Amino acid sequence: MREYDTKLAAKAKKRSYHKKKWKQIRRAIYIVFMFCVFFTLKTGMSHATAGEIDTEYPVTIERVVDGDTFVVKQNHKKYKVRLIGVNTPESVAQDESRNTETGIAASDYSKKHLPKGSQVYLEFDKETKDKYGRLLAYVWLTDNCSYDNYQDFCTYNYGAILMQNTYCDAVYYEPNEKYREWYEQLELQYQ
Repeated sequence: MREYDTKLAAKAKKRSYHKKKWKQIRRAIYIVFMFCVFFTLKTGMSHATAGEIDTEYPVTIERVVDGDTFVVKQNHKKYKVRLIGVNTPESVAQDESRNTETGIAASDYSKKHLPKGSQVYLEFDKETKDKYGRLLAYVWLTDNCSYDNYQDFCTYNYGAILMQNTYCDAVYYEPNEKYREWYEQLELQYQ
């Protein structure tokens, strides 16, 4: 009888041990799951393709990251967008020694001229994403202009506006070169 009780006690102890382990594993899985849900909701970012953005309709500025990068929203999805053709100096680099006064000024300029809730239009070129998952686009302040007209480009293309206010340099990464000549012309004129 004692041997039987000892075996039952050992089985019960083993069962109790396994229950505790499974409870710990379930708890760990739950924590990881909730962290993922929280992170996704907090950032709200979608790793999208340009095909998910309807260029016939505007996108809404959610926030300015720095002078040449923005978070936009369309159809309840958020996307990080990097301007094509221009580069502003750093203002939010993790290595703070890379951040410059000019970069901070460019970021402040973009925050002032593209406040949350403003609407802009995106135009894509051949390559639509960079290695960081950001959408690559030209940003237009209106669609009530000709994208093929140099004067309209200078007036309504946000990269051209940054260039005219000396906040950026022209920069190109193939194959996105649609407005290369116009950006270079502005750079010569304003830099």
